Amino acid sequence: MDSELLLYYDSRDKKYKKPFGAVALRSRITLRLSVSRRMAPLKVELLLRHDGEKEARALPLLWERREEARDLYRVKFSLSKPGLYHYVFRVTTQVSEPYYGAREEYRGGEGVLTYDTYRPFSFTVYDKDARVPGWFGDGITYQIFPDRFAISGGRKALPGRRLVPDLHERPYKTVLPGGDVPNDYFYGGNLRGVAEKLPYLASLGVKTLYLNPIFSSHSNHRYDTADYMKIDPMLGEEEDFVFLCRKAEEAGMRVMLDGVFNHTGSDSVYFNKEGRYPGPGAYQGKSSPYYDWYEFRSFPDDYACWWDVKILPAVNENAPSFRRFITGKDGVVRKWLRLGASAWRLDVADELPDDFIREIKKAALEEKKDAFILGEVWEDASVKIAYGQRRTYLLGDELDGVMNYPFRDAVLAYLLKKDAEAFRNILLGISENYPFRAERSLMNLLGTHDTPRILSVLGGAEELAPKDLRKRAEYRLPPERLELAKKRLKLASLLLFTHLGSPTVYYGDEAGTEGLEDPANRSFFLPEESDAEILDWYRLLAKIREKEKVFSASRPGYREARGARLSLSWRRGVGLFMNAGEEIELFRLPFRARDLLTGKVFSEGEIPVPPLGALLYKREEEGENDG
Repeated sequence: MDSELLLYYDSRDKKYKKPFGAVALRSRITLRLSVSRRMAPLKVELLLRHDGEKEARALPLLWERREEARDLYRVKFSLSKPGLYHYVFRVTTQVSEPYYGAREEYRGGEGVLTYDTYRPFSFTVYDKDARVPGWFGDGITYQIFPDRFAISGGRKALPGRRLVPDLHERPYKTVLPGGDVPNDYFYGGNLRGVAEKLPYLASLGVKTLYLNPIFSSHSNHRYDTADYMKIDPMLGEEEDFVFLCRKAEEAGMRVMLDGVFNHTGSDSVYFNKEGRYPGPGAYQGKSSPYYDWYEFRSFPDDYACWWDVKILPAVNENAPSFRRFITGKDGVVRKWLRLGASAWRLDVADELPDDFIREIKKAALEEKKDAFILGEVWEDASVKIAYGQRRTYLLGDELDGVMNYPFRDAVLAYLLKKDAEAFRNILLGISENYPFRAERSLMNLLGTHDTPRILSVLGGAEELAPKDLRKRAEYRLPPERLELAKKRLKLASLLLFTHLGSPTVYYGDEAGTEGLEDPANRSFFLPEESDAEILDWYRLLAKIREKEKVFSASRPGYREARGARLSLSWRRGVGLFMNAGEEIELFRLPFRARDLLTGKVFSEGEIPVPPLGALLYKREEEGENDG
């Protein structure tokens, strides 16, 4: 602490805020503020405001004790309303204006808690009685783009769908004159193919299969749903889905489906713009039972779309008939859980109303008591504002977890910029803001169908690749860059597998697949092209994760996060030294320990960690087998 500071507060230090991070409803909260005695305060107060309220209320802080030239003040309180709370400290002295303690600066003001004045501190209050299934955070998740993973029984040719002749062909983006991007080519992956790959996935320690959309559609990505009640015919039939779920369960795995409930396809049973379906869709007029699902600005061709993509007409989620269709007794959510799924990932959760998400969760839990609901959120979900509205995802009655894109940001900041401090701050921010159960239920990731392949990113391919779309799709890292990328990927995946939340692997990343932005990141998975070194590494990490339960049960402590140096520690004498730099770094090992990555035993003292190297250690008592 700088002794010259008039006020001092650290929301991540339990001396100043207890408990750490998010707070359970009606739990006792203790905040402390350190005040320089030079201020001679007349009054010390906490200004506290619920995010949904305009006015802050003032709570007095009482003098607790003296610490050299400073005084420590304390306030204790509890809260009976869930939500996000903002707060600052106000210290009244004999000067004309009071002093304020906020996240960025201490200064005078009018005493009104606003974002315009300064950035206040904040914390989340959540319902501790809400149920969150524990199984998701225990295991490894594997994301599959169904058209590109595996084929069983040959490829099915369907009218209007072009089969790519060679599975080795790399997908690339074609932009038509009007700006449309056709996605009418298919590789032919199917559900039976996924089922046949279950032994391979078991060797990776996979416990959850996350499938991108599998319902009837006319694009290879299938985010333009044509019929929520039918499996896309290229993927198989309903019985193939039931078969996959049963075989997955036998292998100790669960299936998570992609719920795309913000929009449908224009070529669908519901909209029927192409006239493909017999019944009237919304495009045919008000006689359609689906007409009120959509917003027509000027009937029939000017309608609200997702990001103005004309093949994706946006759904009015507040339409009663649509909600019944999705969450009703025989609705979409319940049907596929009933047939074997265990979880739903909600696409573009930011665009779904909070009360609709609550209905989805309620329906899911009524159908299957341990159903899991995950949301696609790219930022910190605890403070997310979408379309001018504060979201309440993690308070207990909506999402169980979210996709952790900030984790990816943190890893890239560390490995590409040698900024361990950024890594620490991003992930500590998540730990501070999320309820522990939500943090444990995060989908931690390095890549998805919406991001360039992690190996390509770590090798600098985004900058090295040509701008031409075709050449960019074909681009592969040169040998020296590939070796650098592989070393970095080992570190990235090590961080992924040791952090709280479910380590999520985008299909092929474990085998060294390359590819830049969509659709180049969606090539067909070819086992014969797998990088054996990377694959063995992922299998090793999976075994360590399975054996050392501390990684799925607790967040790490930061012993050091400086430049290329990162040192983490968990309970039970487990720790990590990591060096993202170009020179050997010396770390001090506090006790005799075994490296979980190599089996080698090290004595207490200074340990050299090579460039782009790591030591994942566990305390070992004297006399144990050195192996």
